Amino acid sequence: MVLANYPKALRICSKADFDLLFKKGKGFTVFPIKLSYLKSDNHPSQQPFLFAATAPKRLFKRAVDRNRIKRQLKESIRKNKHLLLANTNLNSPNQTNLLLFTYIAAEKSSSEVIENATIKLINRLIQSNE
Repeated sequence: MVLANYPKALRICSKADFDLLFKKGKGFTVFPIKLSYLKSDNHPSQQPFLFAATAPKRLFKRAVDRNRIKRQLKESIRKNKHLLLANTNLNSPNQTNLLLFTYIAAEKSSSEVIENATIKLINRLIQSNE
């Protein structure tokens, strides 16, 4: 398990951040994942990006299934975060980007499908900020 590349410093942890993301955040979807994002100025975190991965209890009643999907999402984020870090438009010094990846399909998907959708969402986010 590779959790060293997804440390707590890169995760959205506070309820205030989640509330702000749901109220003011923008987003788009590449099935089976929805990306919600928000640029936050003067965030207490000094990181350029904060991530979160969710799978709704409404669609997956068993915690085992939700945890597996979240694990797949986190791994695809870990593998492809270099695309975000390489982009200079998103890496301004006093700005933190909050990114929430939500799994929206009613059935489980393979890791390849999730990773391809994650790459498309990251590329779309980069294009929208140019």
